[in-house]
Parts: sequence; C-alpha cells; structure tokens
Amino acid sequence: MSTYVLYVLTRLCGITVTIAFLANTQTLAWSADTEAHVSFVEAAQHSDSSPIVTAIGLRMKPIRQPAAASEIVILVDTSASQAGDYRRLALDSLAGILEKARETDRFQIAAVDISCVPLSDGFLSPRGESIRASTLKLDARTPLGSTDMITVLDAAAELFSETDSPRSMIYIGDGPGLTGIATDDFQRVVDMLRSKRISFSSLCVGPQINWPCLAAIASASGGVLMAPGDAVSAKDAGSALIAMATSPISWPEEVVLSTDAPDPRLRMLPGRLPPLRSDRDSIILIEGQLSAARLEMQLECGSTKSPLALDIPAATPQTENAF
Repeated sequence: MSTYVLYVLTRLCGITVTIAFLANTQTLAWSADTEAHVSFVEAAQHSDSSPIVTAIGLRMKPIRQPAAASEIVILVDTSASQAGDYRRLALDSLAGILEKARETDRFQIAAVDISCVPLSDGFLSPRGESIRASTLKLDARTPLGSTDMITVLDAAAELFSETDSPRSMIYIGDGPGLTGIATDDFQRVVDMLRSKRISFSSLCVGPQINWPCLAAIASASGGVLMAPGDAVSAKDAGSALIAMATSPISWPEEVVLSTDAPDPRLRMLPGRLPPLRSDRDSIILIEGQLSAARLEMQLECGSTKSPLALDIPAATPQTENAF
C-alpha cells in the first residue's frame, strides 16, 4: 500500500472561522475505549474537475469525574463602546458567572481596553467580600478608549500562577474594532495561548461585535462563544458560559494525517488541529480524496498524555454541502 503522510505543521494564519450545522450529517459509532471520536463526516465537490472537500467533526469522550479546580481570568471590556446598557449587560453577565461558579475555582477580574488592569492582587473565591470589591472597582471605571486585544491577551496570560491547574480566560465585550488584528499578531497570540494551555471564551456584549475574530481565537484555543439575547438573559448566559469554560479540554500535538488514496494530495484547514471538547465538535476540512484515511496524534488532557488514532471514513459528496 502506498501511503501518503501529511505532517500537519502549517499554521492557522488569517483564517475566518465559520461554525455551521451541516444538514443530514452522518453520525458515527464510537467505541467506549477511545478518548475522542469522529462525530460526523460530510463531503462536497463543486464540479467533476474540482477536488473533494470533506468536513469532519471531532469530539472528546465525556469525562465522568469532576473537572479539576481552575484558574479563570475574567476580562471585562471597559472601552468606549461599553457604556450604558452594554455596561449593565456586562455586569449582569459577570454576576451570572460568579453566581454559578464552583467554590473550588479561583477568579481574577481585569478591566481591559488599551491595557489590562487587574482589579485584585491575585485569584479569589467566586463569592465573598474580596471578589465583590473587584466588581465595585469595575463598575466605577469610565468607559474610554479602544480595545487592544493583543496587548490585553499578552498581559492577561501573565496573571496566571505557576500551578498545574487548568487555565481559562473569559472575555466579556465586543472584541477589537471590526478591522480585526494583524495576521502575524493573531498567530503569535494563538500560539501563546496554546503553548500555555489557556482556553479563551467570549461572552459577546456590545454594539459592533467582531464575531470572526472572537470565534477564531475561541476555536483555536478550545474555548466557546456565547451571546445574551431575547431568549437568554445576560446573567443566564454568564451562568451557562462558566460551566463550559471550565470543562476539560484535550490538546492535540504531533498530528499526522495519512491515506492510501492513489492521488494522495491532501490539504487540511485549519492547518493546526483545534483542541477537542466533549460539548461541541471541532471541525476540520480536508481537501483531496480520502481512502482508508487515518488521523493520529498525541492527546493531552490535564496531566495525561496518550496516543490516539482515528479512522476517517470516506463520504459520498452531496450537492447540498457545496456551500
């Protein structure tokens, strides 16, 4: 068998991440002894001369034991856009996070705009006078300036302690301006979050939310995205987000994609496999013919690191998937 092996060493640069629900997805069986599984495979082909593109969903197996106590940095946007009703929504979201937080988790609140200003000297219990003092400092800040997301994330990453506790950032706001951030800066900060094993989640509040930027950072770091709306109050959104932001995440490394197809030219997007969660799919696209395809990796979850190999079945291209 001639096997083509694609070492996935390329980087996620300047990619707009779109997360969509695919109709008529093929749900696949999943062995109980695996740590992750292929949740769906769907394919499309624009024409007979164009390559087949396959969308693949990957998902962690749910972990039965309680998640380890986490350190969480909550970044609350205090730029000029976060005034009036948006400030109220942000504070309500923060209240929902702290109200439903586990007693074992520890939090540090920071006000962010052109810089990142911690509002306490360290990590605090989610309830009590100390964390309440941080929220009062936050409420007293006047919304000014813009959001320098790169400076904010760099500074926030330095707030974590040197313990082995899981690390999460929760950002409440509308992100950088709609022009986004430079590709090189984006790539560097995503690499930094991944190397430090920090997941980034967003609770979107503001007049002009930069969805593509916030979604791309969350996808690349194993986080989630949520927004309050008519059906979900800001407080309820915060309560739901904290449970997801502290869920276990598996970090794939040394990823290798192989196939025995006769024309084995393959391309994967994103070029670096996203972290895996048990409550949503991590979606990759493979361009090229898949035949007896296999995805191999080292999967790290907490202090455990183990090899994983997933067989990827081929899917018949469907015209309704051509988008």
